[in-house]
Amino acid sequence: MLWQQTHMGSIVANKSRVASDRVVALRERRDKLQTDLDQKHAMINEVKATVLRGEDLKNYVDTLRAKSAKYKEMKKEIADLDSEYGALLRNLELLEQQTDVQPQLSTELTFKLWRWSKQRRSSSTLTCAHSSTELAMSSKEYEDGKQKLKENTLAIEKLEVSQLQIQAEKENGSVSSKLNFKIEQQEELLKSVQHKQEKIKETEHINGSQMAMMKDLLDRC
Repeated sequence: MLWQQTHMGSIVANKSRVASDRVVALRERRDKLQTDLDQKHAMINEVKATVLRGEDLKNYVDTLRAKSAKYKEMKKEIADLDSEYGALLRNLELLEQQTDVQPQLSTELTFKLWRWSKQRRSSSTLTCAHSSTELAMSSKEYEDGKQKLKENTLAIEKLEVSQLQIQAEKENGSVSSKLNFKIEQQEELLKSVQHKQEKIKETEHINGSQMAMMKDLLDRC
């Protein structure tokens, strides 16, 4: 009987010890879970504090859109630069290929320029000589025209004086029919001389222009 009680007490004691250990373990686990829960609450509060709302969120979205547009623009510029760089590389290769034949082309071009310059000088010499001859002839014609114009001017002046004298005599009633005929002849002659004078002036103007052009050509030669 005593042995049974002792055995039962031992069993109860063991169960009590196991229960006590289990309670302690549960309390420790509870404390750990509470600590974890507090930490997570704190993290949630921190995240909530960093979350943008209202006007701040709108400004943040606008900033992101602006950065995205800037990124696309810079990406396009980089693509254009890459394309331009490729074109420059191809041009550089072509220039390097042309460098080998450049001395020969330069020599041929120099020879062609020298030959063209020689032909041009020869042609210019002949042209200038011909122009000098034409200028001399035109100068002589010009001087002859001036002298003839001067003579015609003097003749016109004499005819005008004579006409005035005859007109005065005619008004006085002392001019005969023969003298009237002479007056008419002189008037016709005066008109003819005036017409020739106008022609000579036109010729003089044309010759003057031609002489100026020829002198300019000779100066260039």
